Order: sequence, then structure tokens, then C-alpha cells
Amino acid sequence: METPIRSGVGWIDALFDLCVRILIWLAHIFDVSYNEINIWIFCVVRPIFTIILIGVVIWQCRRIRELRRELTQKQDREHALARCVASAPPDTPDVC
Repeated sequence: METPIRSGVGWIDALFDLCVRILIWLAHIFDVSYNEINIWIFCVVRPIFTIILIGVVIWQCRRIRELRRELTQKQDREHALARCVASAPPDTPDVC
């Protein structure tokens, strides 16, 4: 099936035609019209999927920030311990 509107760019037209064929095929599988499957995919499923992905990105950013903070605190403790050990007199056992 070829659409009446063409962009003039071969690969874009071919990709668009493929997408239209896939939508028609899905419409037949789910026993709905082309317009209904279009609405379901682009007005219902995709926005929900986008919102979920935004939530995942926000969660990951928070988790990365938390892990960086934990790493910094651990490194600060290790540096403090190293300074303490380095500055302790040699005859003093376990001052740090």
C-alpha cells in the first residue's frame, strides 16, 4: 500500500509505508480500525510509556546521587583514617 503523500526522500517514504503496513496488520490482529489502533498506540500507550520512562530516569538520578554521596563519605573516612595512622607516634598502638 502506498500513501498519496510523499516526502521525496526515498528511505523516509519506505519507512513510513512500512509503519502504515504494520499499523494495518495490528488493526487486523486486534479487530479494530486503523484509526483506533493509531489512537491506542500514540494517544494511550506511548504517553504512558513515556511517563514510566521519565519516572525511571528520575529514580536513577536520585540513586546515582545517593551512591555518589555514600562513596564520598566512605572516601572521607578512609582519608581521615590514613591521616590519623600517618600522624600517630610509632609506639602508640591503635590510637585511631
